[in-house]
Amino acid sequence: AGMRLVVTDRDPEGQETAEIVHEALIHSWGRLREWLDADHSFRAWQERLRAVLRQWQASGRDEGALLRGAPLAEAESWLMQRGGDIGDAERALIVASVSLRGREASEREDQRQRELAAAQKLVTVERQRGEEHRRTAQQLRRLLLVAMILAVVAGLMAIVASGYNQLAAINAQMADARRAESEAQRAEVRRR
Repeated sequence: AGMRLVVTDRDPEGQETAEIVHEALIHSWGRLREWLDADHSFRAWQERLRAVLRQWQASGRDEGALLRGAPLAEAESWLMQRGGDIGDAERALIVASVSLRGREASEREDQRQRELAAAQKLVTVERQRGEEHRRTAQQLRRLLLVAMILAVVAGLMAIVASGYNQLAAINAQMADARRAESEAQRAEVRRR
């Protein structure tokens, strides 16, 4: 500035600025060119950030106006590299955005945990139903086996009863035949 290669001033926000007087400096001085390129990227980003900041402030600091995704990652990178060149309001925007990202990540994790717990509960209920179904099927098999055994026993008892019935009928016939024979013998004895 003393040699009039750059002119210093202040912008409307009161920040100090420097303007290059001789264009030849940019083309001939490689290191200055690197600084200017790096500063140009930062300043272009900072202007975009200030536009977002104005929207955020105009919305009453609504979370919907905060940085997300790639713009937030870029802001975090610039904050680490050039934190001293970032104003308090810009920093507040970045911090609020990071905080929102953390809360949203926490809420997503909480939701995932709730869904996992619900799925585990469903699996447990299904296991219990399966176990109940297995026990019921086992009881039905036992009842069927008992019914089959009772049916076989009842069939055998019917066969035995039928056999006894036939035996009783044969015995009755034999008794009738003996009685008839006995009466015939008595009648013959009488006739004689």
